[in-house]
Amino acid sequence: MHILHIIGGMNIEGGGACKYVADLANYQSERDGVRVSVLTQAQYTSRKLLSDRVDLLSPQKSDRRFPYRSGFGNCLSRLHKEAPISVVHVHGIWLPCLYEAQKEAKALNIPILLAPHGMLEPGALTFSPVKKKLAMTLFQRRGLGLPDRVMATAGQEASNLQPYFPSIPFFESPPGLDIPADSEVRDWGQSTKSVRLLFLSRIHPKKNLIPFLEVFAKLENTNCELLIAGPDEKGHTAEVQCRIEELGLQERVKMLGPIFGEEKNELFRSASIFVLPSLSENFGIVIAEALSFGVPVLTTTATPWRVLEDGKLGWWVEGSPEGLRDGLVRAFACSPNELEQMGKRGRAYVAKTFQWRAIADELIALYSDMIRTR
Repeated sequence: MHILHIIGGMNIEGGGACKYVADLANYQSERDGVRVSVLTQAQYTSRKLLSDRVDLLSPQKSDRRFPYRSGFGNCLSRLHKEAPISVVHVHGIWLPCLYEAQKEAKALNIPILLAPHGMLEPGALTFSPVKKKLAMTLFQRRGLGLPDRVMATAGQEASNLQPYFPSIPFFESPPGLDIPADSEVRDWGQSTKSVRLLFLSRIHPKKNLIPFLEVFAKLENTNCELLIAGPDEKGHTAEVQCRIEELGLQERVKMLGPIFGEEKNELFRSASIFVLPSLSENFGIVIAEALSFGVPVLTTTATPWRVLEDGKLGWWVEGSPEGLRDGLVRAFACSPNELEQMGKRGRAYVAKTFQWRAIADELIALYSDMIRTR
């Protein structure tokens, strides 16, 4: 089986979809009889995320028959002649290059699995609405009819996607996770002087950071610090920093910039509570990451994480100021022992639910079914 993953970019700061594709491709490439390739834009791509077993392809200028074409279609066609592609797994929408690749795959009769990765979530559609409306008019509406299956990461996303794909079968599959060893997780036996909140994600308006800071500033608990880590998007880091200064929070809130690797793991280990006050998330893999380190999570109902409340793993609240305040008040009322027990339950939950190898194998089985029933 030859699997081709297609994504707009694969840089290390590209957010959850980039890491998802890299991890999935790496694990799938370990399977006997499976070849895995990734097609992406060269200018937004780093080899660092992928193992040597995965082929990385990007169109060159010589591929472009016309100035406005990305070359993805030509690149896919050439690869198919060299090593026939069994299935195409497309990650994301809105980019002409992804549409072009799907059109070529359709012409070559290659099965297509489309994973929108939250890009059609109601909250996500409120950002850059003019550009998205234009893209929908020019090509994306036609593109929605090309896949053979649509993949959602959770039931909430599947429900939101249904109107866009009324006649295409859905497949629900969460992202996977590399579960840290017991020795690498949050050590609740260490005494801390204050409660440490951690936000670790892209610094984007949809993450709802400024309203969260405004709520945080009004709470009476001054024995608490907030660390904000993540790459900037759309210049929002400067807006967040400005609001921190306006609220007089410089001593209690620190902006750390992009954090990766062991430094990122150390941040998780040092946190008392992880926060993701997003207005829109199709999944929020960083929530599962925090839980895997034994850290309770506070997030919003715009994420598919009701299990936080149902399983007593954290707090699942409305993204309004009132909801965020309620969540923080309840979180601050917990003793260190209560937080530790929440963290243990969360770690057990993700270890049972999000093992990468099982998820990679499940998707390979789906591809086989798509090929067989084509």
